[in-house]
Amino acid sequence: GTETGYWAGALSAVYDDSAGEFYLYYRVRRPIGKGRGWQYHVARSTDGSHFSTVWTATKEQFGTESFEGGALVRAPDGGFRLYSSYLDAADRRWKIALLEAATPGEFDPGSRKVVLSGEDAGSEGVKDPCVAIVDGRYYMFVNYAPRWLTPPGVTAAYLHDPGHVFPTKHCASRRPPPRTRAVTLTVLVSPL
Repeated sequence: GTETGYWAGALSAVYDDSAGEFYLYYRVRRPIGKGRGWQYHVARSTDGSHFSTVWTATKEQFGTESFEGGALVRAPDGGFRLYSSYLDAADRRWKIALLEAATPGEFDPGSRKVVLSGEDAGSEGVKDPCVAIVDGRYYMFVNYAPRWLTPPGVTAAYLHDPGHVFPTKHCASRRPPPRTRAVTLTVLVSPL
């Protein structure tokens, strides 16, 4: 669509020096009433300018109402990892799952595993991971909605039923509205 609320973004890119290829991850979004974050894509390029899609996943394949940002990473073992954030249908909280494959075109949504949840972080949700590998350890930087920012009387239904706890004034966001505190959490995901 071309009206307000349709866009592609939440980008992550990686260069595979062994193959001489660039990979670009992005999310396609619709307005909230028309599907929200509904597709993930990974595209490949040999020149960094012209890309072709090598992988697509839909929100139905994840069993979710919406996707958010993700992080595409080239693992030291030569494979690829995609850390994806999505709204869990079971508890209406944002979680981050990991997909692993030899190439980005082989990611299987059915094999994903949750690597970070709001419960793990003592929060109402986690999303939009950025992952760095430093000295053989994976570090994940995420937006999260810490419980200590939730004032007394604000219910879980208010925060989670609409599935968008992050835009409320009672939690964190990458680009916070006025009078909202932005909070980033750093998590050690796994040693190699």
